[in-house]
Amino acid sequence: MHLILRSKGSVVRDRIYTIPKDTTIFTLPDNIVAFSQIEAWLFTEDGHTALHYENHNLVQEIGISGGIVTGSKIIKDKLSEKAAGKSKLLGKQAELVKTSSLGSMSSVTLFSKGSWPDIKPLIKNRVKRFFVTPKVDRWFSKGIENEIEVIKHIRDLVNSRKSKRAILVDPFFGYDALQRFVLRIESSDTDLTIITSLGSENPDSHTEKTDDPNALIQKTLHEFSDIMISDLQVLNVRTRKGTQAFHDRYLCIYDREDNANVYLLSNSINKASGNWPFCMTLLAHDVAHRAKKYIEGLCDGKDIESNQALEVTYKWPEE
Repeated sequence: MHLILRSKGSVVRDRIYTIPKDTTIFTLPDNIVAFSQIEAWLFTEDGHTALHYENHNLVQEIGISGGIVTGSKIIKDKLSEKAAGKSKLLGKQAELVKTSSLGSMSSVTLFSKGSWPDIKPLIKNRVKRFFVTPKVDRWFSKGIENEIEVIKHIRDLVNSRKSKRAILVDPFFGYDALQRFVLRIESSDTDLTIITSLGSENPDSHTEKTDDPNALIQKTLHEFSDIMISDLQVLNVRTRKGTQAFHDRYLCIYDREDNANVYLLSNSINKASGNWPFCMTLLAHDVAHRAKKYIEGLCDGKDIESNQALEVTYKWPEE
C-alpha cells in the first residue's frame, strides 16, 4: 500500500507499507500525525497492478467567531432618505446601524501547540512580509523619480507583447499627459484609445478657463502627429448637459485572445506622483468584467450605468 498524508497541503507522510495476507484491519506500525487529507493506493503483491484507490479530505480545524450586539441607532440623512424613496426595505437598510463589541475568534483543532501545522501559517505570513514578490498592484510615492516610473510602468503594460490593444479612461487627460505618456510609447504597433472628459477648466493648472476645452489637446495632437503612434484614438466625451461624463480612472488592456485586464488608477496621469502619490490595482475578474463593459460603453459614447447617451465633443484622428 502506498500512503500519502497531507496537512493543509503539506505532505507529512509518504510511505510504502506491506500488508500481511488475509489482513482485514491494518494498523500503521509508526506514530500517526495530524493530517487533513489521506491518499492511498492498494496494489497487488508484485506491485504492478493497482487494485483500489482512496482520496479523502478531513476536517482538522473549526473556526469560531462572534460579537456581542450592544445596541442600534437610526441615521436620518440624505442617503437614508434617498434609499427610502426607492423602497421601505432599502430605507431600513440605509438608516439602521447595529453596534457591537469587538468580535472574538477562536478555533477547535486537532493540532498540538507548536506542531508544524500549528506554526506553518505563522511562518508563511512572516515570509510574505519579508520576501515580497513583484505584484501587479503598484504604489508610487510622490517625487520626480516616480513620475518617470509611473509612465514607464504603464507604458510597459501597454507595450507588452502579450497586449493587443489598450483603453485609458481619464477625465482629466490633457495636453500635459499626452506629451508625458503618449509620446513615450515605444512600440509603433500599439493600439491605444484614450477617453477623456475635458471641460472649461484646464486639467493641468486647474485655474485657467477656456471656451474651447479641446483646443490645447488638439494643438498638441497636430504638433506631434509625426512622432506619435499611428493607432491612437482620442475621444473627449461630455454629458448632454455639458458636464463631466465620468469620474474614475481605468486602464483596460486586451491580450491576443481579447481577454481584458482592468486596472483602477488612483488619480489622473497628469502629473501622476507629482502632486500626489499614485496607486494602481488590478481588478478581480468578476469586477473587471463589469468595468470593461462600462469602459467599452464610453468608447461608444454611452454611459451604460446611467443609461444615457454622451456627446463626443472631439475625436482624433479628425475626420
